[in-house]
Amino acid sequence: MFFLRTDDGTLHRFADPRALPKGEHYAILSHVWAKDGEQTFQELEALIASGAGLANASAKIREFCRFAKGEGYHWVWIDSCCIDKTSSAELSEAINAMFAWYADAHVCYAYLADVPDDEDPCEPRSRFRRSRWFTRGWTLQELIAPRSLIFLSQRWTIIGTKAGLADTIEQVTGVDRDVLTLKKALHDVSVARRMSWAADRQTTRLEDEAYSLMGIFGVYMPTIYGEGSNAFIRLQEEILRHIPDQSLFVWELNGIGGSGSLKEKPGNPLLLLRGPRRTQSLFAQRPRDFRHSARVRPISYRTLKDRLGVADIALPGYALTSHGVSAQLPVATIPNDDPSYEDYLKYLAFLACEDTDVGLLLALVLQPSPGTNMHQFHVAFPRVIRIDPAMLHTTHEETIGQQLWSFLYRMLGWEALPSVQHLLRPRVTHVYINADNKAMRRACDVFERKMRAMYSSSSQWRPSPAPFFLPLRVVFPPWVAARLRKTGLSVHCNYAGRELLFDWRRRGAQRYSMVLRDARGEAVQLWLDVCALSGALRAFVAFGEPLAEDSAQPQLERGQEGREPDACCRAGSKLALDGNGEAGVEEQNTDYHTPTCEGAQVHCWKEGRKDFWHADRVVRVSFFPWGSNEGDESQGRMYCWKVEVVSTDGTG
Repeated sequence: MFFLRTDDGTLHRFADPRALPKGEHYAILSHVWAKDGEQTFQELEALIASGAGLANASAKIREFCRFAKGEGYHWVWIDSCCIDKTSSAELSEAINAMFAWYADAHVCYAYLADVPDDEDPCEPRSRFRRSRWFTRGWTLQELIAPRSLIFLSQRWTIIGTKAGLADTIEQVTGVDRDVLTLKKALHDVSVARRMSWAADRQTTRLEDEAYSLMGIFGVYMPTIYGEGSNAFIRLQEEILRHIPDQSLFVWELNGIGGSGSLKEKPGNPLLLLRGPRRTQSLFAQRPRDFRHSARVRPISYRTLKDRLGVADIALPGYALTSHGVSAQLPVATIPNDDPSYEDYLKYLAFLACEDTDVGLLLALVLQPSPGTNMHQFHVAFPRVIRIDPAMLHTTHEETIGQQLWSFLYRMLGWEALPSVQHLLRPRVTHVYINADNKAMRRACDVFERKMRAMYSSSSQWRPSPAPFFLPLRVVFPPWVAARLRKTGLSVHCNYAGRELLFDWRRRGAQRYSMVLRDARGEAVQLWLDVCALSGALRAFVAFGEPLAEDSAQPQLERGQEGREPDACCRAGSKLALDGNGEAGVEEQNTDYHTPTCEGAQVHCWKEGRKDFWHADRVVRVSFFPWGSNEGDESQGRMYCWKVEVVSTDGTG
């Protein structure tokens, strides 16, 4: 490795830091690279060869050498100019050894170019807390590795030390205070928690998301720029080989991008973590998948054995094969006596880790891979559940299998539940879990086709002749709006145009609303969305009390069907009107899947029509095919959305 002399700016090669002259130490710089680039090894060598030395070096190199020399250091190391990046071998060596180089430095100086020296770094809105240095991928190891870390302002004055600002840094980064103050070893922190520290950090190159974490986990692997996201898969494979911590598999706890949520049924010891309806790989795609995994910690296999109540649990014995990750895990079949749902048979693979918030075990939900033997699985939906082991040893009327199947059926929009009368019996099983993401996408396509075929062929819960499933288009014709205005109602919509397009790609974020108001100020809100999992079109109605002139947010009452409350409508959020009475975009409601969700799905309505009652008026919402329903298949069928408001005495 090359070191830079602080007095003349010359570069000197040493085999390793221990080869420095006896009694001398080196200081190391941590910084965020400038957007227009930094002075490279070759450029600095050219300056040295010309005799210019430090005089023509970049301001950052000059100032750091000046500062370090003033602190008594003759040698410094800077990543931008002390690595010959034209040599792939030297670059790979530097990346693999960088954590050790920062750890071996006598002191590390973190230069924060966007932080002034005249403010308190602990203030809630300080520039220190908002510095770019805390958002970059490589600076995570540069924060953790050094024994002594000193922060410098944009004017090269001392802001504070890592130990002195540990509380503030923990709030900003999530890194444990005990890790920052060297009271806790890095290997005592779970893999999932360490991954969560990098979840919101960015790197210029996609591969660096993995390479910048090698030192955090103490693993080494060749660097191959150009491999893309495969670098992060290789990192997880190396972690699996060297660290016996199954929290590596506990990612995306709250769904993609944090869109899912934790649901707990009162009195129900089974806590389910909702995730996307899709098959998934065993390994995560990006560090951000671990954003919500900081609370996961490993437990010993002895503890897992005792909590599961099984005789013995063998060590997993992982192996990476062409059929997936081979392991021995305690697996239990989720009971299902109905052969018609054999394709959706699922299993629980219990992991030697728990959620520290509630102390419950974690288990992967597995499903046999299509066209393979019964020992080959892929990770299914929901991906991970938290479970109370007491449910494994009870004869409670509603077993864990019933609860999980009930949850899955509700999520998928199914109505009939299988007969489940068994308890889960975990036993150690040799399994292959697919870790190939391309294979996962193929399995996902198979799953989607089966779901669509089941929906289109079943009349039990699709009484309407029209399917009303994604993709589809909905038209609100001008003559419907004109008819409503003739009855004295004003019409306000939160969308432009007449045609509303619903597709799979945006199914979790599409919601269109309409507000009808009469002369008395009473408001009726209607909105359309789609079930994020089944892709079924849904419609809701809510009624408002008379509005005062200065009222901007009326309290809405939910629609009633046959004068009985429609529970599905209660899942909606409140109407928001702006000062001009225009409909605003209400807060997105993530509780899509209440037990009565199918009541709002248009395909369940008789002849695509439903009446919503309130006081002396009825709002009738109906949908029927519009046009020829031919054309672009990717945009789906087209339907007309018709709204009628009538009084209970029959007048308009």
